[in-house]
Amino acid sequence: MPPKDASTPTVKDHVDAMRLVLRTPIPARHFVRQATSARQAKSPGGTLKLPSQDTQRSIRAGETNGRDTAIPLTIERISETGKTPYNDAVRQQVNGFLDRIETEQPTSLKLPPKVYKPDPPDPLLTTYGYEDQLQGYLGDDFKPVAMVLRSVDGRVWNVENDKNHAKSASPVSVTEADIVILRLDGGRWEGAVTEEKAMTKEQMRASYANLLNDYSTFPCFVSEEEKEGKLGKAGKEGRNVPVYYWDEKSGELRPVRTNGTLRLGVQLASIVSSRIRRSIHAGLADPYIPLVVTNGDLFFTVLGRNITIDGKEYTRLGLTPPESLDNFPLRVLLFGHALMHQKTPRLPPPPGYSLDDALTATTHPSTAFASRAKAEAALLALKQTKGGGRGAGGGPGAGGGSGEGTSGGDSAGGKRVGGGGKKGGEKGGKKGGGGKSRGGGASGAGGQVLALASEPQTLPWLRSGTKRPADREGGAMSRIDGRLCERTTGVLPDQFDLVSAWWGGGQSLPIRYERVTTRDSPTTSDDVPTIVMDQLLSKNGSLLIAKSTSLDLVFKEVCLDDDAVDEIVNERACFEQLYQNDDARDFLVGYVGFYQSNTGSYYCLVTEAGEPVEGWRSERDAIVDIVKQLHQHGFVHGDLAARNIVKTPAGLRLLDLGRAREADEDDCAREMEGLKRVLAGEAEEVDYEWLGYSTW
Repeated sequence: MPPKDASTPTVKDHVDAMRLVLRTPIPARHFVRQATSARQAKSPGGTLKLPSQDTQRSIRAGETNGRDTAIPLTIERISETGKTPYNDAVRQQVNGFLDRIETEQPTSLKLPPKVYKPDPPDPLLTTYGYEDQLQGYLGDDFKPVAMVLRSVDGRVWNVENDKNHAKSASPVSVTEADIVILRLDGGRWEGAVTEEKAMTKEQMRASYANLLNDYSTFPCFVSEEEKEGKLGKAGKEGRNVPVYYWDEKSGELRPVRTNGTLRLGVQLASIVSSRIRRSIHAGLADPYIPLVVTNGDLFFTVLGRNITIDGKEYTRLGLTPPESLDNFPLRVLLFGHALMHQKTPRLPPPPGYSLDDALTATTHPSTAFASRAKAEAALLALKQTKGGGRGAGGGPGAGGGSGEGTSGGDSAGGKRVGGGGKKGGEKGGKKGGGGKSRGGGASGAGGQVLALASEPQTLPWLRSGTKRPADREGGAMSRIDGRLCERTTGVLPDQFDLVSAWWGGGQSLPIRYERVTTRDSPTTSDDVPTIVMDQLLSKNGSLLIAKSTSLDLVFKEVCLDDDAVDEIVNERACFEQLYQNDDARDFLVGYVGFYQSNTGSYYCLVTEAGEPVEGWRSERDAIVDIVKQLHQHGFVHGDLAARNIVKTPAGLRLLDLGRAREADEDDCAREMEGLKRVLAGEAEEVDYEWLGYSTW
């Protein structure tokens, strides 16, 4: 064997370089308020209004009721008394890990030909003006962590914005953070995660202190559908769902949007608990997922655990003390976190900071949320003040109430046509027609109206095949068919409570649903069953598709402030129009019904379940046959793929009509041609450019 080239670096050389890279400090960067470049571009030569210092986003109802994430319960300061501080404990673990790498030289090592020596962080970048700018700086600073992980793990790691990752890493989407360090090959897997906040050092310390002092126990949250036509974060008029909390000090119900500290706490709980759910779904028994929160100057770490109490799932959080970036190398911490959160963790939690050691709060939900009855009563009073009743879109404010009031409810998230108060009641009576049309109250009076138009009509942009509008007025959803097929009305009761429990822990809080019909008023019952969705099929944002294995039914649930609401409304219209035909069951999955939550915040479409089709190309003839039957009824599917065909005892059936629309023979022929090319192996997916949109 020829002698080793003296210039070839040894394992020790590489490990020493890794230590140096990880120990290199990231310079502290201070927040100086300024407008984003986009905002500057929109204000040439004019007075530029600086953004608010409140950088916390709005809160979704699903983040407080257990639907999208576990219910926030407690926040506590993680005690470091009598033990090594958390950051130092992680650093000691990382040092020990690198020592073992050097001595054991595991086969997972994939060392580059040359010692890795990245450029040091730019010391001149000492300020930033908005969060995106800070994320850009830190994203570059964190890249060496991914390179070191690649060397010791033997797989490809990268640093990404979480917007590109949160909804794509698995069937379980999570609440977006900001920067993630993730493994790309062998299945995308998130290691370390950070959340950036544009605030001064003083604001950071104050927010940290206020979280612990004011919200060591989270307050009771309640929510309802916004009907005032205000623009929420999603930019959809009349579809924002505000969340309220009960303020014990004042004895009043207050909107969460006015409390930046509380919104920060809910956001942190949502980021952590949704990731815990995703990791449990992936097979981890008790995930350890630290979240680093930083303003570029200070940072602290959030630890969390989801627990089940009385059948419901809650989350407890713990915060480490704030630390200056000048005093601790943040790369070491992120490297350690990435090794702790793996399917087979390379590092255990640091000594003294296991979840049992770190999270010691014992507050029970019955104590924390003792004021729920007061909060719900206050919310009811608020809804009555705004104008009672619901329009077709559900939610308060569609007629009724006293005084002037405001214009009332939306139709499936569409234009306001009802009314609140005296004037609104008159509008509701004229346009509501006793509950036969959108919004409004019967004869101008308030009341609980769940009414839809009698004529079927899908979303205009889907029906016509035109491109999806960038800005839809109030969601731009038109009326849909309110008639139900007789053959489906007996499968589920008109009312039921729906809970989620697909993550294997406790359940979410129940949401009461009622079948949407053309009745002037909803049915009421003292005997409302609870249905448990215990098998997750897909989750993206608030859109949840899950199965009740006991009923063998699939529930597709979405919040009205989610983009996906357009498609579920369109799907309902298509199902109900097609099910006017006796042979619809010959090619479509069984349609059970369309439901709306009693708060008006959620829609739920229910179908019968089926089994996935393995190797759909081998089922070519059967697939072509059911699509041909759909075309014979004058519809194209709009999203033909293996995921949208299921096997039932009666044979193969189509599902997911969210992009379906009425079509002429030419369009049906185009879809069939594209399908046959895919089934013949000549294309990967059906091309729908001719419909005016791409598969997304």
